[in-house]
Amino acid sequence: MYRPGRDVELSLKQLFGMGQGRINDALDAYRSHFPEPHSDQSFMSFCKGLNAPVNQPTISAEWTPTTVAVDDLPMCLLEGEYLPIFKRIYTGKPVRNGNYDELYREFCRMRWASDSRNKGATGSTFMTMEWEPSESILEEMAEAGVDNIPFVIGEFKLFWKECGAHRANWNSILEEHISRWTKASRIS
Repeated sequence: MYRPGRDVELSLKQLFGMGQGRINDALDAYRSHFPEPHSDQSFMSFCKGLNAPVNQPTISAEWTPTTVAVDDLPMCLLEGEYLPIFKRIYTGKPVRNGNYDELYREFCRMRWASDSRNKGATGSTFMTMEWEPSESILEEMAEAGVDNIPFVIGEFKLFWKECGAHRANWNSILEEHISRWTKASRIS
């Protein structure tokens, strides 16, 4: 019986924001509506069609939060570079309730909390696409049975680069990611 690969599931989660339950529902619908042979590519196309926005508003590059949206935010959040990062992440993406002001407030609070926790770390850096994990992490990934290691690392780098977060030790963040993945794959 067809089951999508781990890289397909990661892409669905990251590109379409689908949770595991929604992926499983889509998989059931895909299996019942499409004859064999099933493939990762046709399943991705099927999910893309399911995920097409239906009269959901999307943010444009010109969007700015309303004054009501930013009134309750501390000034330190408004002086940062959160708005350009928010726009880069959410431009063209639909939001279920269509409330970008609320999403922006929550985004600012979460980013500020994350930045506050990690700014004091000695040697903290932003993720770049040139970053490479240590050899020990690569060995750990191979031992854990991670398929397509370059793809997983690429997704990891892209996610954290888009987030704009800075960390003192990116290897430990990747190690936590692998640990969660290993636990999730044992449960499946």
